[in-house]
Amino acid sequence: MSNLQRLLTWLLYGAALLALLPVFSFVALWVQIFLLAGLIGGLLRTRIRWNRMSSFLAVLATSVAVVVTGMQLTMAEVALPLVQMLCILLAARLASEKTPSNMLQTFVLSLALLAASSLLTLDMIYLIYLALMVLILSTSLVLLSFVHVDPGMALTASALKGLRVFLLVIPATTLVLMVMLFFVLPRTPTPLWDIVGQEGKATAGMSDQVRPGSFSDLAGTGEIAFRAETVELPAQQLYWRGIVLDEFDGQVWRRSNRQPREQFNSGGGVGHEVVIFSEPKSDSYLVALDRSDRLQGVSHRFESDGVFVRQRQDYKRTSYRTAGWPQGTASLDQGSADFYLAVPETLSPQVLQTAAAIGNENLGFAERIEQLEGFFLQQQLSYSAENLQQTNTPLATFLFDSRRGYCEHFASAFAVMLRLLDVPARLVGGYLGGTYNNFGKFYLVTENRAHVWVEALNDKGEWVRIDPSRLAVNAEQAFSASVAARSYLQNLMDALFHSWTRRVLNYDVQQQFQLLRETSGKLALLRRIQIPLSSIVVPVVVFLFIITAVCLRRRGTQGNGLLHSYLRQVARCSGLKRLPPELGLYQLAALSGHPLCREFAEYYGAALYGGKKLEPDVRQRLRDIVRQLKTEQFVIEVALPQSLGDNRRLE
Repeated sequence: MSNLQRLLTWLLYGAALLALLPVFSFVALWVQIFLLAGLIGGLLRTRIRWNRMSSFLAVLATSVAVVVTGMQLTMAEVALPLVQMLCILLAARLASEKTPSNMLQTFVLSLALLAASSLLTLDMIYLIYLALMVLILSTSLVLLSFVHVDPGMALTASALKGLRVFLLVIPATTLVLMVMLFFVLPRTPTPLWDIVGQEGKATAGMSDQVRPGSFSDLAGTGEIAFRAETVELPAQQLYWRGIVLDEFDGQVWRRSNRQPREQFNSGGGVGHEVVIFSEPKSDSYLVALDRSDRLQGVSHRFESDGVFVRQRQDYKRTSYRTAGWPQGTASLDQGSADFYLAVPETLSPQVLQTAAAIGNENLGFAERIEQLEGFFLQQQLSYSAENLQQTNTPLATFLFDSRRGYCEHFASAFAVMLRLLDVPARLVGGYLGGTYNNFGKFYLVTENRAHVWVEALNDKGEWVRIDPSRLAVNAEQAFSASVAARSYLQNLMDALFHSWTRRVLNYDVQQQFQLLRETSGKLALLRRIQIPLSSIVVPVVVFLFIITAVCLRRRGTQGNGLLHSYLRQVARCSGLKRLPPELGLYQLAALSGHPLCREFAEYYGAALYGGKKLEPDVRQRLRDIVRQLKTEQFVIEVALPQSLGDNRRLE
C-alpha cells in the first residue's frame, strides 16, 4: 500500500467516525453491533481471507438489515429508521475492499449520515463535525483523483508539502462560503427536520388539571422548561404565569371554558421585555412574566383570563416575545364573580367548620386574607414532596392530619377556603423563580420550578396574587434547596448552547430581515457622515507604500535566505562552525568536490551573475539540494596561503 492510499484510508475512517459519533447513541443496539463489526472487518480485511461465500454472506446480512430497518419507516417515524439504514450501508462499505469507487461511496455515505444526524440532534458540536467533514472530504477527493489514475502512486514528502496549501485553501473557502450563504439564502418557515423528523417526545409541561400531589412528581425533574432573556429582576417578580384553573370537584382542579371577560390595565409603567425560548413540551400553554396582554412570534389565541394558548402544537422548541407588567392589574369587565365562588358538595365537614369559624361578614378582603393566613401559620404546615398521602379528602388530610404537602396542596386548600369566605379565587399554574445567567443575560427555568399559586379578587374587583406556599414553616429552606446551584462552567456552557440555539437553530426569515434592516441602517449612517478626502487618501497611500516595500524586501531576500541556508549546511557537512566570507560559490564547489555543491553553484551562479530570476522549479531544486546535504560529509581546506580571488567561475 502506497503512502497516498494509506493516507486516504485514514481519512476515510476519520470521515466515518465523524458521521457516526452524533448518531451512535440513538440507533438500536443491533445496529451498533453491526457498525462495530463493519469497522473491525475493514481494519482486519488485509489479514482475513475473503472468498465468494464470505462476500455473499456479508451482502445477504446487509440486505436483510436494510429491509428490516426499512419496514420501520412510517409517516410519523422517518428520522431514526433513515439514519439506521445509512449506518448499515456505511458499515458494509467500511468492511469492503478499499477501491477508489468504494472509497468514494464511503465518503458520500458519511456525508449523508452526518446530514441525517441533524434530524435527531443538532448540538453545538455539530459545527465542529461539519467543519472537519468538509476538510476531510475536500482533501480526500483531491487525493482520490490521483489514486484513480494510478493506484500505486506514491508522493514524495516535498510533493505532499506542496499539496498541503492547496488542500487547505479548498475547505477554508468552502467554510467561508457556507457562513455567507447561511445568512443570505432564503429560509423556509419550518425547518426541514421539523417536516421529515419524528414528532417530539416531550412529556414535561403544564397540565390543564391539577390534582393535589401531581406537581410533586416534578420536584426531582431537572429538565429545562424554558430560557427567558430579560434583565435581572427581583425574586418576588419571577412568577411565570401559564394556566388558570377555575373549577374544583373535591379532587381535581380543571380549566373550564366559561371564564368571565376581564380587563387588563398595565398601570402606566414600563413593562419588562422578555424573549422566551421554550423547550419541547406536551401542553399548548405559553408562559409569560406575570400578567401580560401582549405576545408575538407564535400563532396563539388570548383567553379572557390572561392565558395564551398555541393554535397548533408541534412539540418543537418555540421562541416568542412578551412583556411583563409587575405594576399591572386585571379586573372583571363583564360577568359575575360568583363563578369563582363555587365549591364542591363533597367538602369535609372539618373544612366547612373551620371556614365558618374564620368568616365574618364585616371583614374586608385584606382582613379575611390575614385571618386565613393566620390559620395556615397556626397549623404549622410543612412544605414537602415526599411520602404525601393520597386520600378521598385531600384538603382535610393536608390541613388537619398529615399537615405536609406541596404547592398544589397549599394553593388548593387556600383557594377553597377563600371561596368559603365569599372571596372569589382561582388557581394559577406556572413556574416560580429561575437561575439568572450573567453570560447570556437570561433566566434558566427548569421543570422542578413548576409552581401553583392563588389569585383572589379584592374589594376593588382586582385580581391579587397570593402564594400560600410561603406560609409553610420550612418555606425558605424548601425553596432554596429545591434547585441546585449551577457552577461557573455550567453557566458558561449553557450560555453557549443558548447562543447556538438562538443564532443558528432558530435563525429564520424574520431574523434575516432584521439583519438586512440593521445593515441598511448602518450603511445609511455612513453615507451621512462627512469624511474629508485627505483623511482617506493619506492612510491608503501609506498602506500601499508599506505593502510595496515589504514585497520588494521579501523578493530581494528570498534568494539570500536560500544562499545562507546552503552555506550553513555546507559548513556543518565539513565540520566547520562557519565558512570564510571570501569563499565563493564556485571555489566552494571545487574545494568540496561534491556533485551537489557543483549543481547548486551552477543554478544559483547563473541567476547571481547572469542577472536571471530564480524560477520556482529551480528554487525548489535548490531547497532539495540543501535538504540532501544534511546526510553528506566532506572535507574543505580553508587554511589557504592567499586570497581566493574574485569568485569568478573557474574553467
